Amino acid sequence: MSFTSETKQQICYEKLDEKSGRAQLCALLQMRASLHMNWQGMYLSFQIENATIAKHVFQLMKSLYQVDPRLSVLKKMQLKKNNIYRLQVYEKTKEILSDLMILTDTGLHFSPPAIYTRSQTNA
Repeated sequence: MSFTSETKQQICYEKLDEKSGRAQLCALLQMRASLHMNWQGMYLSFQIENATIAKHVFQLMKSLYQVDPRLSVLKKMQLKKNNIYRLQVYEKTKEILSDLMILTDTGLHFSPPAIYTRSQTNA
């Protein structure tokens, strides 16, 4: 297993408090998710080739926001033919994006807010 894969696995299996879970989810969504709109409203789509991260995002969504993401597995037909894991969230999309401070009154933000990137130290 590669160093990157091992690191991703370690991160995904760490026990997280609610704030850390939100910070991770915010970063992952900003890196890999797309926002879609259709006649029913808006929904999130998150795609990744790593099954461990897909499971981690699925569990974070369920535990933090009590939503039931739709999971599908697609077979990539180019080169290595890896699986692609797609999570789609059709409920509470605006609430999730607002809570993670990705969507605000001024629009979509493409970098994590300072609350998630600054460490809290007791001086």
